Amino acid sequence: VLGAWLGDGNSSGPRMTCHIDDRAIFDRCASFIDEPSVERFDKRFPHIMRPRLGGKDFSRALKSLGVVSRSPEPNKKHIPEQYLTASVEQRLELLKGLLDTDGTSSKVSPGKIELCFCNKRLAEDSLELIRSLGFKARIKASDAKIHGVVKGTRYRVTFTAHTPVFWLPRKLERQMREKATVGSKCQARYIVSA
Repeated sequence: VLGAWLGDGNSSGPRMTCHIDDRAIFDRCASFIDEPSVERFDKRFPHIMRPRLGGKDFSRALKSLGVVSRSPEPNKKHIPEQYLTASVEQRLELLKGLLDTDGTSSKVSPGKIELCFCNKRLAEDSLELIRSLGFKARIKASDAKIHGVVKGTRYRVTFTAHTPVFWLPRKLERQMREKATVGSKCQARYIVSA
């Protein structure tokens, strides 16, 4: 739930945004929260969902983690320390939430996974999370453009996955379809100098 919210959640509260085709993300998140979640659609764009996850308890949980922002504070989204040091299963679930919302599996480079953010801290935290799971990952900054106009900086975290890292069926299917051609080099580190 935290991974999906960090990826597609509203930085000021327990709302998220997703395409109707990916409503499975919302349904799965709602199933983990003890409070009812409210399904909502954007009036201007009926194919876009803007649901609220849980109620006051979930909202308080986000605040206690220090990940929500209130104006004029900047975006405070990050991966809290206790999640970076959690069990392997919990870290993998967190990664799946992030990748289901903000990640992609390359059509061009088999097995290559990319996670993209405009929030530097969240990108760096994600890099640490991915590396903690044994993947060789790197980060690259570049211009974030909308219709050819630079609007800021984007941070692309890339790695090659040798195990399933998506939960969303369409993304997992692409990763698994392309996985057969992934070489063993992605699973090893080499000493290149001493």
